[in-house]
Amino acid sequence: MNLSNEKLAGPITLSLGEPMSQFLLAKELGEFTRLYPSIQLKVKSSTIFADLDKGEADVVIRGAPKLPEHLIGRRLYKLGLCFYAHKDYCENTPRKDWRWITPLENEVWPQWLAQSPYPEVPIGIAIDDIISRYHAILNGVGMGRAACFMGDPHPDLVRLPGSAPVLKYDIWLLTHPDLYEQPKVKLLMQFLTDALMTKKTLVEGEA
Repeated sequence: MNLSNEKLAGPITLSLGEPMSQFLLAKELGEFTRLYPSIQLKVKSSTIFADLDKGEADVVIRGAPKLPEHLIGRRLYKLGLCFYAHKDYCENTPRKDWRWITPLENEVWPQWLAQSPYPEVPIGIAIDDIISRYHAILNGVGMGRAACFMGDPHPDLVRLPGSAPVLKYDIWLLTHPDLYEQPKVKLLMQFLTDALMTKKTLVEGEA
């Protein structure tokens, strides 16, 4: 991309969920700042969808079933979820003591619990934060569901027997129409598209 330094300089804000910023794109975001040191990348990690119409971010990455039609961007692929436990949990924990780690929301966990390999196992602890649930699974507190890109790469986590990835929300890369023609916005979106497409099998749980 042959652009003047002035056009590829200044601040730009990216909004994405904590799991993606911590587990999927941390290295790549650092690489972007190394390649384009005149762009001040600001990363907002939050489960709350940044409002592009209100200028809360310039670019967003989000998993959602549907997004406002006036935004510009692309749907990349779907997010894969699966059931995990520490590799020693099922072997070292008596079956009667197995427990699930679930979200707090009552409308969320009954469905996936019923679809799990062990729907008869009781809930041991409910945690509102997805990353805290992940660390609870990793520390052998119980069994739980996590994004495949979080669970599959860790050598101490295994998929529960009888479980397979379920493809849930679409992952979107978006910006506002008023921002799309900005060279640094286009640059960041192309960079993120390239980085995320190399991780398609990991995110979908096929890796």
